[in-house]
Formats: sequence, structure tokens, C-alpha cells
Amino acid sequence: MGLSNRRWQGLLGRWGVAALLFVLAPGALARAGDPPPSAAPAGAEAPGDESGEIPLGTGLDVQGLLQATAKVTGRTILWSDVDKSIAGRKIVGVPGAVLRFPKGGALAAAQAVLLAVDVVLIPLGPKGYEFWWAVDSRVLMSGVLLRLKSELVEVNDDTVDALSHRDGTFVTVTIPLENLDNLRDARGAVARLVTPNNIGTATEVPAAGAIVVSDFAPNVAEIYRVLRQMNTRRGAHRPRPEVFPLAHATARVVEAQLRQLYPPRPSLPPGAANNQSQVPDAEVRVTGDEGTNQVVVLATEEDLAAIRIVIRSLDRPAPGKPPEGPK
Repeated sequence: MGLSNRRWQGLLGRWGVAALLFVLAPGALARAGDPPPSAAPAGAEAPGDESGEIPLGTGLDVQGLLQATAKVTGRTILWSDVDKSIAGRKIVGVPGAVLRFPKGGALAAAQAVLLAVDVVLIPLGPKGYEFWWAVDSRVLMSGVLLRLKSELVEVNDDTVDALSHRDGTFVTVTIPLENLDNLRDARGAVARLVTPNNIGTATEVPAAGAIVVSDFAPNVAEIYRVLRQMNTRRGAHRPRPEVFPLAHATARVVEAQLRQLYPPRPSLPPGAANNQSQVPDAEVRVTGDEGTNQVVVLATEEDLAAIRIVIRSLDRPAPGKPPEGPK
């Protein structure tokens, strides 16, 4: 979805209409006083599976790197001429230094270098006609540009590694956590991993069983890995039913013994039901069926392992007595 005229006026008013830089043709950046595009450092796209490169020489200012990136990728890149992080900074390298990148990776390579000098590229504009706005990352503390648009991506175990290498890219992901009952505590555990100053956010959505994270891609990848580890380990603590047929003991006796070992938990104090951090672990539930002489138990795998041992000990014929079966 594109930006309305009012939002454009607000955006331009923030940096000045005259400060907006625009592209006259794909891959060429132009503004008053700029040299023609051919004067920008030469860059080569990656043919086949080979790597491409952008020459840095002994030094290249941020503006020159943006021009070279636009030329190589054919993308529209804009910035403000009053942004000192772009107009007044230079990237210095050893003689003959080049910025190499794999096929299709010129933009990601440039973003990684730009991030080191506090410059980020924000995608804006309608789908299919996007442009990239280069800005001092410290400006993002106000959240103005990030509220306009972030890149919605899908993350899973196969794509998280690639996401962790997308430096300077602001993304939003939904992380499903089907095995976690307490999403609030999970969100609190990763709260310190998001970018501070209200730039990064993590929000739990209990109805969907997921947490939505908006932040720079490497942070999102780290948060994903932490949450998925918690999600896997929690699976063993979800209660499930198991039926125990009895050959010797009666269901009534075994049920009574298990209820003594696993009494009902006390009720929560008033108001605690709304506080997920005070909700106890799932309690063990036991039901005996005298007609079939079976005991049905609802418990976690950890509790079931102990209950199996108890039932095996109880379900034995009494010494010197015939087995007691169902009545």
C-alpha cells in the first residue's frame, strides 16, 4: 500500500522538501550538483554462481557506496542531503579493497557495511514499486519510518540462518509456539534481546499461540532460536491421558493410593487467575473404573513415568491370597 499525500507531506516536512533525493532512471541517482552516474564507483553484478564486487579503493563516502549499490542492483535509493551520517562519513579500507558479494547479494552486503556507520536502508512505497530510504539509524529512535513499513517475512528452521545475516534489515515475523502455555513469560524472557528505545517489539498473541516480533533481522533470528528451544522442551510437560488395566489390584484401591500421592492443588488466590506467572503446572488427575478394573490418569510425561512404577508395584497378587479381580 502506498503512502497518502498527507503522510508524504509529513515525511517531507520532517527533512525538507528540497532535501529529498530521487532517481531519474533505474540504477541512476541524481540531484543538483551530483556527478553523472558514470562517475560513481564501478560495480559488477555476480555472473552465474560467481561473486560480484564494488571497489572501495582507499576510501569511499557513504553517498558513493549508495550510488554504487543502486547502480549494481538497479534499485531506487533515496536519502536526505542534510543527513550528516550520509553526507559527512567515509568508509576507509586498505589500498585495493573491494566489497564482494554472492549473486543477488549486493544489497545485503551494502546494508552490512552501512550498518557499521549507523546508516540503515528502509523499504518504502507500494508493492512492486518499492524504493529504499537511507537514514541515520539513530533517527529510528523516534520510530517514524519504522511505523510506515517493515518487511513481513516467514521464518523457520530452514530460513533462520539466512535471516541472521541480513544486517540492517527491519522485519516482522510471527513465531508459532504450539507447546507453550505461558506466552507472557516467554515474551518476557526475550524482551532484553530486542533493540531498545521502542525500536524492537515482541508481543504475545495467546489466541494464536504465537509471538509477533518486529526488529532488525539478526535480533529476530536470535529470538526465534531461543523461543523454539523453549517450545521444544515444553512439549514433555503437557498433560496427556494414559489407561492402566489392572490384573490383580482393584481400580478403587489404586485410585485411592494415587490420589494420596498426587492430591488436588489448592485454589489460586483471587486475581491470580489473570496472572499467568502464578498458574501452577498441570496437576495429576486420576479416575478409577471398577467395571473394567482400569485406572485412567491425565498427567505430564514426567509424572506418568513415576505413576507407571507405582502402579506396577501395586498391581501384584497379595502373598498367600488369590488375585483380586473386578467385582
